[in-house]
Amino acid sequence: MTKEEGTWRPTSKAFGGFRVRHIEDQEEGTWRPKSKACGGFRVRYIEDQEEGTLRPKSKACGGFRVRHIEDQEEGTWRPKSKAFGGFRVRHIEDQEEGTLRPKSKACGGFRVRHIEDQQEGTWRPKKKAFWKQKRKEHAGKRIK
Repeated sequence: MTKEEGTWRPTSKAFGGFRVRHIEDQEEGTWRPKSKACGGFRVRYIEDQEEGTLRPKSKACGGFRVRHIEDQEEGTWRPKSKAFGGFRVRHIEDQEEGTLRPKSKACGGFRVRHIEDQQEGTWRPKKKAFWKQKRKEHAGKRIK
């Protein structure tokens, strides 16, 4: 079959290494490039991209997934990229209340259940440098 009929399938690196089953699929948004230059994402429908259901998995795109645009506004957006700190937020009010729980090394790898916990001294960081410092203190006491 010919390129015009839509079964044209280039696999050359010059073309980005993508395959298109039907030309109308590219118009409808079912075109699925897998090239790094294209971001390595898949789009099922064009309206998905507008609604926020576009799910790129490329490192250049941050490696995050968004189900709906309103989720991003409400705080249910959950990036997992190291650049974004690798945290998850269920609701924006959780971030304000202190239930934001980042697990990234850059963020110190701590968890906070409530803001008042941080103020009251129940904040429990799990950063490696913090524990290494404690170990050094114990080691010094043992030597003495």
